[in-house]
Amino acid sequence: MSEEIVSFLQEIPLFADLPEEELERLAEAGEIQRFHRGEVIVKEGDLPEAFYIIRRGSVVVRRSIPGRPEQIVAYFHEKDYFGEMAFLRETTRNATVEAISPLEVFSLDKDAFRGLLYRHPELQDLLEAQMEQRLTLGETRFPWLGDDEVVLSFRRKHLIALLRQSWWWIIPLFLGSAAAAVAQQTGELPYIILSSSLFALAALTFLYLYLDWRNDYYVVTNRRIVHLERVLLVREDRDEAPIQRVQDVNIVRKGPLAKVFDFGDMVIQTAGTTGQIVFRDLPSPDEVLEVVLADVERSRRRSRVETKKIFREELQERLGWKPRGEALEGEEAAEGGAQEGEEGEEEKEPEKKPFDFLLPLRVIGYWLKSTFYVPMWEREDDTITWRTHWFVLVRKSMAPFFNLLFFTGLLWLIGMGWGPMETLSPSLRRMAWVLIIPVDLFILGWWFYRFWDWKNDLYIITSDRIIDLKKRPLFLQEERRETTLDKIQNVNLTIPSPIAQLFNYGTIEIETAGEVGAFEFKNVYDPRRVQQEIFAHMDELQQRQRESEERRRLRQFADWFAIYDELKREQQQMGVELEEGETS
Repeated sequence: MSEEIVSFLQEIPLFADLPEEELERLAEAGEIQRFHRGEVIVKEGDLPEAFYIIRRGSVVVRRSIPGRPEQIVAYFHEKDYFGEMAFLRETTRNATVEAISPLEVFSLDKDAFRGLLYRHPELQDLLEAQMEQRLTLGETRFPWLGDDEVVLSFRRKHLIALLRQSWWWIIPLFLGSAAAAVAQQTGELPYIILSSSLFALAALTFLYLYLDWRNDYYVVTNRRIVHLERVLLVREDRDEAPIQRVQDVNIVRKGPLAKVFDFGDMVIQTAGTTGQIVFRDLPSPDEVLEVVLADVERSRRRSRVETKKIFREELQERLGWKPRGEALEGEEAAEGGAQEGEEGEEEKEPEKKPFDFLLPLRVIGYWLKSTFYVPMWEREDDTITWRTHWFVLVRKSMAPFFNLLFFTGLLWLIGMGWGPMETLSPSLRRMAWVLIIPVDLFILGWWFYRFWDWKNDLYIITSDRIIDLKKRPLFLQEERRETTLDKIQNVNLTIPSPIAQLFNYGTIEIETAGEVGAFEFKNVYDPRRVQQEIFAHMDELQQRQRESEERRRLRQFADWFAIYDELKREQQQMGVELEEGETS
C-alpha cells in the first residue's frame, strides 16, 4: 500500500520536485480516509486537523455569507487538495467541504503537514500563491453565474494587447511635447494652451484604452466557456458555449514576443455552426488549456456516473429489487393518500357570495391592464416570453406622436380662435374641425397599430423549443419560426450601442444545426439574462434527453438480465424437481 501511495503522490504537481525519500516519509505519516456522498469532511469554523489530497471522487466547497445563503466557491476532484488555507493563515476553517460522490482521500495530520512545510519551505511559497489564486477565483462572481456554477479560470488580455494600441495616445503625447517645447522658447499663450490640450487628450486616450482593455475577459467555469468583448461606451459582445460542446482546443503563438512574454491565442473548437471561440492574446495559455481539458474530462466523467446510476435504477426496477427505504416511502405515501381520501369524503357546502356591484369596473380595469400594461418579459412554469424593449416602441411611435401633437394643437388653436385663426369664420372653423378630427382619429389608430405590432412580436422559450413569433395587427400577416433546443449550437450576445447599454437591450444570435437557420432575438430586454435562460433550458433538456436515452438503452440490458434471471430460476427449479424425483 505504501508503494501505491508513493506512486499517487508522485502524480500530484505540488509534490513533483520532492525526492522519493520524502514521499515515502509522507506515505508512512498519512492515512487513507473514505467518506460517503453528502458527508462533511471539513466544517467552516472548526480548527484545522488535517490536509487532504483527493484520490477518488469529488467535493464541493461552500462558504457562508452573512445575510445570504451559503455560496458555492469551488469544486475539487481527483488529485486536487484542500485544507491548507487554515494552516497557512493559522486560523479556523473558512469554508465547509462536502463529498458529492463516494470519496477517498489521503490525509496528513497537522504535525505531519507542518513538518513537511518546515523541511521544504518552497512548498509554503507555492501553496500561498495558489491560495491567493483560489481566493480570487472563489470571490469572482458574475450576474450570469448559476447557483452551482464556479469560476475555474478568469483572465484578461495580455498587457501586450494594450501596448499595441499605444500609438493612439503616444501621437498626441508627442505633439504635446513638441508644442510645450515651442511654448517654453516663445512663451506664447496659444502654444501653452495647445500643449496642455494635447497632454489632456493623451491622458484621456490612455485612460479610455486602459478601461477598454480591462473590460474584456475570458472565463472558464465548471459549466461553460465565456468570451466577453466590450468596446467601452459603444457595444458589448459575449460568446459562450457549454463545456460539453468543446471538441478541441489549440494554442497558437505568433512571433517571438509571444514566446518570450508567454501569451497566445487559444482556439476552442465547439459543436456550433461558427465552430470557434477564440481567446486572443491570452496570458499563460498553457495553464488555461489544462483547466479547459480537465473541465471537459470531468463533464464526460459526470456523464458516465449518471449512466451508471440510471442503469442501476433500471436494473433494480426490472428485477424487482426495490431498496427498503424506497419501499417504506411508498407505503407511507400510500397510507397518507388513503388518509387524505378519508378526510376528503366530508364535503363542505359551497358558501354563497354576495353580488359584487364593482364587477363591471373590475372587468374594465382588468381589460385596461391586460391591454396596456405589457411586461417586457414574463414567466409561466418553464415557459418564458420576451418582447422587444419599450425603447423600440418609443422609436416606432415618434412619427404618429408628433403628427398627433401637431394636428391636436392645430385643432385647439382653431377652437380657441388664437393667432391667425381669429380671422376664420365660424363655418370655416366647423369645416376645419370636421376635417381634422378624422385625421386625429386616423393618427391615433396609426399609433395603436404600432403598439399592437410591438406587443404581438414575441420571443418564447419553452422546456424543449424556442419560438420567434411575429404577428401583424388585423390578421394581416403572421410568421412563426421555431426549433428544438437540442438543435441550438451557440448563443451569442451583442449590445450594439451606448443607448443599448444605457437601456439594457441587445440582440441574441442563436445558431442552430437545422435547416431553419439562425434565429435573432432583436432588441430584447436584458440580453444577458436571455442568454443565461436559454443555456439553462438547454442544459435541462439535455439532461432529460440523456436520461431518457440512457434509460431506453439500458432498459434493453435490464431485459437481458431479467431473462437471464428467469432462466437461472427455471434451471434451479428443474434441478430441485430432478433431486426430488431421484429421492422418491
